Amino acid sequence: MKKPLLICLLVFFAGVISKAQEYWVPDRMTVAGIRLKINSAARKSIQEDVDMLTNSTKYWEIKAERARTYFPIIEEIFAEEGVPTDLKYLVLQESALIADAVSSSNAVGFWQMKDFTAVELGLRVDRKIDERKNIVSSTYGAARYLKKSQETFDNWLNSLQSYQMGIGGAMKALGDKDQGANSMNITMRTYWYVRKFLAHYIAYGNVLERPASQRISISTAHSGKSFNELAKETGRTVDELKEYNKWLMHGRIPDDKAYAIVIPGDYASPEVTLAGKEKTERNTLPPFTDVSSMFPKIRENKHREHKYIIGVNGIPGIIASSTDNAMTLAQKGGISLGKFLKFNDLKTNNLIPGQVYYLKRKKRRAATHYHTVEPGESLWSVSQKYGIRLKNLLSKNRVEETEIRSIKSGRVLWLRFIRPEEIPVAYSQIAVIEQENTLTEEEVSGSNGDFPEEKQSIVEESIDSLKVIEFDSTVFSTPDPEEPMEELQEYEEMDYSEFRKAVHLVEQGETYYSISKTYEISVLDLLEWNELSIHDKLSIGQKLVVYTRKNPQPVKKTGDYILHTVKYGDTLYSISRAYDVSVPDILNWNNKTDSNIKIGEKLKIVSQRD
Repeated sequence: MKKPLLICLLVFFAGVISKAQEYWVPDRMTVAGIRLKINSAARKSIQEDVDMLTNSTKYWEIKAERARTYFPIIEEIFAEEGVPTDLKYLVLQESALIADAVSSSNAVGFWQMKDFTAVELGLRVDRKIDERKNIVSSTYGAARYLKKSQETFDNWLNSLQSYQMGIGGAMKALGDKDQGANSMNITMRTYWYVRKFLAHYIAYGNVLERPASQRISISTAHSGKSFNELAKETGRTVDELKEYNKWLMHGRIPDDKAYAIVIPGDYASPEVTLAGKEKTERNTLPPFTDVSSMFPKIRENKHREHKYIIGVNGIPGIIASSTDNAMTLAQKGGISLGKFLKFNDLKTNNLIPGQVYYLKRKKRRAATHYHTVEPGESLWSVSQKYGIRLKNLLSKNRVEETEIRSIKSGRVLWLRFIRPEEIPVAYSQIAVIEQENTLTEEEVSGSNGDFPEEKQSIVEESIDSLKVIEFDSTVFSTPDPEEPMEELQEYEEMDYSEFRKAVHLVEQGETYYSISKTYEISVLDLLEWNELSIHDKLSIGQKLVVYTRKNPQPVKKTGDYILHTVKYGDTLYSISRAYDVSVPDILNWNNKTDSNIKIGEKLKIVSQRD
């Protein structure tokens, strides 16, 4: 053999041996504090996955570079949340660290979460914001899920298994196996998802030995700004910012909480942090403005045929006279009494003269951020003043229905967003003094706010007990009266002309997710249509509104369909599975508006033959 050829072969085999040693699956290793003993069959299976991950140097390097960019952020968050940093390799397995990755089951983002799971974990997912695509927010969500699972299994590898199959599914599969174990045997019986995780752990275990070629900074100091404004401030291009912040799909960065914004390169921000949680500093809140005198915003009737109907906060409305009651206003507005009562959160026929009432549903949030409760006001009157549904007003302020009558004057109510738990209930200091009924008007009206000595302690106790936050005029500003008010921007509405409204009756064992799959809709749409939260419990027989597309496969003639006779035990879902059609199809083919079926009822089922 010629010497040059021999040298080449030696170099080649040395490279192969070096690579094999670098990515070789050992028979023992420690992961997340658990000592693992891997038998030969499992080692062979894991090695096959490792080889697939490392065979292409090009594609390995692409994922490794993403890991170098994002792993330091994930490690810091996991360390803060008490999750082993070894589990960071799971994000490579889930999404390859691609922000807008979408699975075949509609799991989205860095940590591949379903929409309803993300909402349960505190992430915002709607038509404008999807925090599953935000590396900081989604990592906090993943950490919360893993911690919750760890409470059940007391074993981080079993918690990994639950990440793929759900806590309930993992409990059925694992029981109390290896609970609290500090050592485990890895065999071919070990769940495939855990073995694949170990392959990623081995294949990418050395990525942080080199620095990332693209550094990133995390900032939360840009609430309310657009990409264009952010680009000017940071010196980055709009395209660069959009590439790293795919979670912001439309418009400006919201101001309901501090969002983590990724800025490529080194950036010295006045407020750089990894905290994807709501912050409690006052200057991170939306500006407090006293605009209550501008509401309700009433517009005269210029184009409507009925002389009584006016525009109130952008909603058709009407003002009650001394002779009106709920029935007369409903008639003037051309709607039923039931709808009128529902639209106005009423349970009685009696009305207040001069009060505005609505002829369509109020909005989920107001056109301004805050309102300070004045003496004599109730939560209901505030909801009418701003055209916000009472239920939404309660949830935004974390108020139970039993507390409706106990709201004190001076309380600052949130009207657009939910008050974060970390931010205490705020009261206007002036209003606290006004509401203290042991102080007379003369006693509180002295110069410079002085009080009689014997009354001073009353004021101090009131302020201390009510956690008063006096808004600082240097931080919050009052709008220029000439400047137009910010209009409320609702999410894009569905074109309901293309949909048929139906009612689903909840059956035993059903969940939001199973119902959404039955009707081929999203969980978030189901919740929105029924004004529910993901945390609201379902009850058997509960009626849920769903919208299905009209006539997706219309019946043309008798020969196009068969008749199914409903028998005992049938449900629309079981019938749909039997004929391999969807529940929305069955509803549309039979002009049904709910999921009720009766024994002996005949249902049209369109033939699925080509």
